[in-house]
Amino acid sequence: METHAFLKLQRELKSLREQAIKDSANPEEIDETFSQVFSELSAKTERNRTLTIFFGVTLTLISCLAVAVQFLVTSVYDDPCLIYMHALPEELSRPIADCSMCKDLTTVPRYDFITKEEFELKHAYTSQPAVIAKGTENWTASKNLTFSYLKELYLATADVDNIQGDCAFFGYRTDFVSLKHAFESITTEMENVEPGSPNWYIGWSNCDENISSVIHQLSSKPYFLPERSRQYNTWIFAGSPGVGAGIHIDTVDLPSWQAQILGRKTWTLTPPPECEHICQTINATLNQGDIIVVNTNQWYHSTTIHEGSISLSIGSEYD
Repeated sequence: METHAFLKLQRELKSLREQAIKDSANPEEIDETFSQVFSELSAKTERNRTLTIFFGVTLTLISCLAVAVQFLVTSVYDDPCLIYMHALPEELSRPIADCSMCKDLTTVPRYDFITKEEFELKHAYTSQPAVIAKGTENWTASKNLTFSYLKELYLATADVDNIQGDCAFFGYRTDFVSLKHAFESITTEMENVEPGSPNWYIGWSNCDENISSVIHQLSSKPYFLPERSRQYNTWIFAGSPGVGAGIHIDTVDLPSWQAQILGRKTWTLTPPPECEHICQTINATLNQGDIIVVNTNQWYHSTTIHEGSISLSIGSEYD
């Protein structure tokens, strides 16, 4: 039985070797690693063979993991410097995507109008993204919701030091360590994009009920979402031209929508590795008033703000 298991392991290791080389690993390094494994396996006594097999498999897994990391860096991410530290665990733990979400897509579908029924059939729960032009047309947010207004609301909150609680804050490439720090650091010159002012981009989920109430007065549930769907925490993103979020994938539970309240922002959506053979990277530019719907748990995504003014967007997950 041990001889049979040993031969079976040899065949599996050889198969892994071929796959690693196929995925662009260095053949010489792989051969050297596997040669050492096979040599050690053959030389060990019966007493030590089980332990040797364990270490051989471990070395193989490490080698394959190195190939996976190399693939992520060279094939999935545009710029390795933009990789977040948690990206690899997210990639290894996320569910395998259904590639029908991106098959035959060469651009993000864009609608001037879409019914609830058509949206639910094509986009609501299929992970296929969509842009609904002027989706915020009946909102007052584009006239009344500004970054300065949000800043005043938050800083006027009595418990501003603890306002975030367990809610998320992302400082991206800035030095901001909290939402309060960001609001206190972003000057009028930075808001007005005056020449020489530093670039900045931040995002956060809102945990304050009073601010949620204000935002809901200025916006509403997007008209195309299914009647039965519910919305959850509000997310807010803001920043200056030329910057945005680096490419990443989220670990939220549901698909989401994001409305462009001010400015223009381009989204770049990259399919997951298992779909790259039939899918391609696609882009969508949101003008003021547009709404994008995308499953950020399945699509790798990045954003870039256009010149002219700061960008402000709000969004939410939905079920």
